[in-house]
Amino acid sequence: MTNKEEIKTSIHDKLEELQLLAKKDSLSKNLSGGQKRKLSLAIALIGGSKIIMLDEPTAGMDLTARRNTWDMLKNNKDGRIIILTTHYMEEADILADRIAIMSKGRFRCLGSSMFLKNRYGVGYTLTITKKVNTASADNSNKVTALVKESVPDAVTLGDVAAEISFRLPQNANTVFKSLFASLDGRLSDL
Repeated sequence: MTNKEEIKTSIHDKLEELQLLAKKDSLSKNLSGGQKRKLSLAIALIGGSKIIMLDEPTAGMDLTARRNTWDMLKNNKDGRIIILTTHYMEEADILADRIAIMSKGRFRCLGSSMFLKNRYGVGYTLTITKKVNTASADNSNKVTALVKESVPDAVTLGDVAAEISFRLPQNANTVFKSLFASLDGRLSDL
């Protein structure tokens, strides 16, 4: 950046992008843990660095803040190499062009998200939240029947009062659109 106006504009844009504009005059010691992480991320990106290393950039953030941070990282990765560590496979899947998985201090596998899913993946997890007043065995049976109608190889992982979860095989992604349409179409019945 060449002048003070460009720097001010960049600072404003990053704070706005990370929803920290309301805290622009606060001392960092007065920010929450998630806000401090966002501030650190903004500082790393404002400098125009070509290589940025981030250690669990969304740890301690709620889901909405995490997703906003992911969007911000995706919007700012052009022309940069961003290396990050995470325990969230969803985060790695969304942000990474390549994923390296470490165990006991050693790299165990490396590749694109699709490569790793095809090689090691067990499929997808579908979790459906039930209305509390309608969470009955009958409703669970109806939901299970509908899911298995679209994906015969679906496996029920859990069925508790508030939700029911299924493991769907990797190759089931071709029927997701029709499955979700069926679930939406029978929402009131289920």
